[in-house]
Amino acid sequence: MDETLFNRPPQVNAGCFGGCFLAILGLIFIAIGLFVRQQTLDQLSRSVLTEAVVVELVPTRGSEGNTLYAPRFRFTLENGETVYAESATSTNPPAHRVGDVVRIYYERDNPLNVKVDSFADLWLFPTLFIAFGGIAALSGIGGFVTAVVKLGGLAALLVWFAARRRSS
Repeated sequence: MDETLFNRPPQVNAGCFGGCFLAILGLIFIAIGLFVRQQTLDQLSRSVLTEAVVVELVPTRGSEGNTLYAPRFRFTLENGETVYAESATSTNPPAHRVGDVVRIYYERDNPLNVKVDSFADLWLFPTLFIAFGGIAALSGIGGFVTAVVKLGGLAALLVWFAARRRSS
């Protein structure tokens, strides 16, 4: 067997393993994004879309000690009951002002669980995870394919893997 096949520069080996690692990491990110997307869709299927008025901006402490503001909403349930609920999303500067009318989703079984009908509140997190995961997966696949070509093609890669397996 041609030993020069196994004496490739370390960059080629790193490309194989790095490409595989990056592709797997990307797929994990995509899976997380799809899971969160499905959770959001499930929550929306149990929710009612309504209009709410921002009645207060509730200050909270961020992880870095800064002040963030969560809107507190007043809205009416399907049965006519008035409810006050605070958003789980806090921002600085505040995303809304007192008196703003905002479309929100509230869960029928738990009307205090509200989400603003906006891209940022509903879809930003899963979109970022799916996008970054896709970029990482494609980059990893590209790195892996480049390393395979440098190794001399798929046949050489299979021989390389077989030899590595035998040596372990």
